[in-house]
Amino acid sequence: MGVTPLDLYQISNKIDADRAHLNKYTYLGYKFNFPHYRVLSLKDVMLNGLHTCLPKHLLNFISEQGEVLLIANIISGYIPLLQLRSLHGEKAFQAVGSQSKLFYGQGMLDKDFKYGDPLLIQEGVFDTDIMRGLYPNCLGTMTSKITHSQFEVLKLMTNRIILLGDDDKPGRIGTKNNRKKLLDAGFQVKLIFQYNGYKDTGEALGDTLLNNDGISFNNAVRYYKTKLNNILKEWDYDLR
Repeated sequence: MGVTPLDLYQISNKIDADRAHLNKYTYLGYKFNFPHYRVLSLKDVMLNGLHTCLPKHLLNFISEQGEVLLIANIISGYIPLLQLRSLHGEKAFQAVGSQSKLFYGQGMLDKDFKYGDPLLIQEGVFDTDIMRGLYPNCLGTMTSKITHSQFEVLKLMTNRIILLGDDDKPGRIGTKNNRKKLLDAGFQVKLIFQYNGYKDTGEALGDTLLNNDGISFNNAVRYYKTKLNNILKEWDYDLR
């Protein structure tokens, strides 16, 4: 039997102060005590005997890094996906589980969420987590388009969607295609565009927060809050 995302999550450790400033993910995880952000070392893997059944490419990745950041998609205690990311500020990452069937953040919606409540959909995990501080009902596609499985899930969750796509070529194409697909299926759809040339909300909110750029961060917060509140007001939605 292979190693599951839950296996790796259970042997990983909370992010502590020593690791908090390694990158934006560890900073966010430590600052807000996110249970879905954890750290896994090669030592943890070896001591628990998982090196004998871990896929070679994952074992090599963890070995090369020494320790990695785990970002878990936790849904009712089930973990369909883990992203393993470098702790050294690099872009390198690996995934364990499926990232196409469910949205990232599906298990972190407002506890009173019900059908008809607006869902804000973005691409990345960091975008989703940082935006949740402004609006609780955020989901991440983890790709530039809503997959078929995710589309079927949305039909059961709500009929109101806010798209906040990345401001790059794939993101703009994805937003256009996602909007058409949703409208054709009878969803109500609103768009928010990224603030001031930033690629995504991870950069506009997360990077400015990490870099202690209070002016840019506060301006971005005001921008996204205003756009969100205008849409929610138009839909007569009371943000609890």
